[in-house]
Amino acid sequence: MPIDPDYNIVSKKSEGFFINDLVPQGVYTVKIADINLKLQEQTSWGLKDNLYFTFEISDGRYVGKRLTKRTSASFVAQIGTRNPSALYSLACAVEGKILDDANPFNPNSLMSKKVQAIVKHVAGKKPGQVFANISDFLPITQSGQPTEEEMMFTGGNPEYDGEVN
Repeated sequence: MPIDPDYNIVSKKSEGFFINDLVPQGVYTVKIADINLKLQEQTSWGLKDNLYFTFEISDGRYVGKRLTKRTSASFVAQIGTRNPSALYSLACAVEGKILDDANPFNPNSLMSKKVQAIVKHVAGKKPGQVFANISDFLPITQSGQPTEEEMMFTGGNPEYDGEVN
C-alpha cells in the first residue's frame, strides 16, 4: 500500500544522504533521527517516491554516528515469491511484530524509535570507494539479549561490538 501523501513526513532536514566516516561492519542499535520524503525521484526503475531515513547509533563505541538508508515509499508485505518492501521490513523490525499492510501506514510513527541495523561494507563504482550500507534490520528484543539471527551474524559472540577482526 502506498504512503498516504497527506502525512507530513519531514521532521527536519537531514545532514546529507551519505556516510562521512565509515563505521565498521556489524550490528548496531540505532534510533530513527529523521525521515525525508522525495516525490517522483528518478531511479533506475523510473520515477518513484522514496524515503530517506537517517539513523543515529545509540550505543557502543560509535554513539552519535549517523547512517542513512533510502527505501521506496512502498509499504508491501511479501507477495508470493516477491520479498517485502524495505519500508515494510523496517517497520516490522521497529515494532517487533508482523504488520498488516492493508491499512494506511504513517512513517512518522517510526520517528525516534530504536531498531538494530546490520551494516555491511559494499564497494563503490570508483576504485577504493567503500560504503557502509544498512543491509537489514532486526528487532530489539525485550530481554536485551541478542536474537538468534544476531547470534548467527556475529558468529555467536554476544559481546560483538561491530568491529570486524
